[in-house]
Amino acid sequence: MQHSRTTTLPSSLFISFFAVLIVLAGFYLYLIQSSVVSVLERRSYEARASQLESQLAVLESSYVGLIGGITLADASLKGFIDVSKETSYVFTKTPVSGVAMRHGN
Repeated sequence: MQHSRTTTLPSSLFISFFAVLIVLAGFYLYLIQSSVVSVLERRSYEARASQLESQLAVLESSYVGLIGGITLADASLKGFIDVSKETSYVFTKTPVSGVAMRHGN
């Protein structure tokens, strides 16, 4: 007579191990895919930042050119007046030191 022994513990342990291995492999593949997508997005953002820096340099250059071309005659045509001779400054003979504001006193 042949006795057959059913061992469910090792087979269920193997199936559980295999299921956990499949889940971990799927999670690993997801992380790899996510990091590849992040690298590609970063390259795209760096390229866009480079384009924006180039456009900014062109705009700054044109701004400097425009500022350099403004004359007093152009300003007076726009309604501005020259007040450089009317400006006065206040000077003291002794320097003020140790000035502080106190709240509540």
